[in-house]
Amino acid sequence: MINTGIFILPDKLWPGAEEIGWLENLKISLDIENLLDTYRRVTLGDGSVPPGFSRHQIDPLGRTVELSVRKRF
Repeated sequence: MINTGIFILPDKLWPGAEEIGWLENLKISLDIENLLDTYRRVTLGDGSVPPGFSRHQIDPLGRTVELSVRKRF
């Protein structure tokens, strides 16, 4: 499973952003969990999937993308 994330701080990134009050102490984050949407595959000797090990029971969320904005006052 591959997870990744990135964030920006606008007041540090753009010159002059400190002059815009609401950009000060602002953090914008993008996080992706299970980037390739993989999961553990379990099969019995005959190729069937045992109870409790289906795709949606092992990893019900799959890939998740989260965008968050944080502001310190």
